[in-house]
Amino acid sequence: MKFSLFLNARATAPDQDRFVMQSVVAHALSAEAAGFEAVFTPDHHFTGYAPWASDPMMFAAWLAPQFKKKTTLGFSVTSVPLHSPVRFAERVNLLDQINDGRVLIGVGSGTTPEEMIGFGVNYKQASEISDRNLEIAERLWAKQPEDPPVEYENGPYKGRVLQRIAPAAYSKGHAPLMPVALKDASARRAAEHGWPAFIPAFTPPMINNL
Repeated sequence: MKFSLFLNARATAPDQDRFVMQSVVAHALSAEAAGFEAVFTPDHHFTGYAPWASDPMMFAAWLAPQFKKKTTLGFSVTSVPLHSPVRFAERVNLLDQINDGRVLIGVGSGTTPEEMIGFGVNYKQASEISDRNLEIAERLWAKQPEDPPVEYENGPYKGRVLQRIAPAAYSKGHAPLMPVALKDASARRAAEHGWPAFIPAFTPPMINNL
């Protein structure tokens, strides 16, 4: 059995942000020393909850070289509608390279309308935007320099990618994803790709029966 640590701390005022972030780093390094296999961080904005989580991939890239062992960096979970599919694909590959493939990208559609509103995303379409963003990212990860451009339009995101995504992934294809298994489709996607599934405590009973 393997154990991981979920970095979860709240700053209740702006002057607490730095102390909380420094404490979380110390906690992560202590967990590694104690033998934990992975460290997970959330992706949240505007609330003071986990102040480093406004850019968890940047935080993870800074944390990675401080580990002495082969510790996996995980995200539980990335709010996919809040990310441009191009930037998401690029940053996942870069972090995959930085940590030699020891990454696990939890993906979901997000939970709070306030975050969607702040990023100009229609929260009523969050699930559809999330699914479509992941489809676009898959196309970008697979694109070779000689392939036709990848064109996309999804919610607030629109573009035409002429070249390949750089850097290339360290992992085969791309870093493993970990869908939130609150819907049949998400659970089945994880199973079909051989990915782990993120199963919260409030997972609907029908998912447990798949």
